[in-house]
Amino acid sequence: MQNSPPGASFAPKMPLKKMILFFVGIIILVVGAILLWTYYLSPSARESRRIEQQYQQYTDWKDFYESAMRADIYGGSTPQETLDLFISALEKEDVELASKYFWLEEDGKPDQMWVDGLQQAKSEGRLEEIISIIKKSIPSERNTGSEDTHEFIVKNTNNEVERSIILKFNTYSNIWKIESL
Repeated sequence: MQNSPPGASFAPKMPLKKMILFFVGIIILVVGAILLWTYYLSPSARESRRIEQQYQQYTDWKDFYESAMRADIYGGSTPQETLDLFISALEKEDVELASKYFWLEEDGKPDQMWVDGLQQAKSEGRLEEIISIIKKSIPSERNTGSEDTHEFIVKNTNNEVERSIILKFNTYSNIWKIESL
């Protein structure tokens, strides 16, 4: 048997520089895998991205809706003025204009239910009936509690409330809009 020189080993020696690079590479891979898991692949990371995406969608919608509310010019500076404008549009049988006095929905347009209802009333010849009812409306006693909501009521011959008309104040464009009729 041959004697090996002192300090020699049976495995080939790796230079120190290569060994350091090898361990640094392993550390980079491990840290990269941990970061990949933590910020991208883990359930909490996916949930966080989903929440961020939903929040962004909400802020985009909010900005759109506020922009539509600011651009809204259809309404009066008082609840009565808005009702008068609405009646005037109905008297001209302009249901498209009349529908613009209603509160805007989430898509920045008046509720399609009111547009369709007014179209149907026009085709059935009932606009005069609607105008007559609205002209009988008087301010409700309940208007003292809120600065941004106003109610008109229509009473029947027994002095009972037959109808209620609610208007809301659009703070973005400083006009009153019909919320319900």
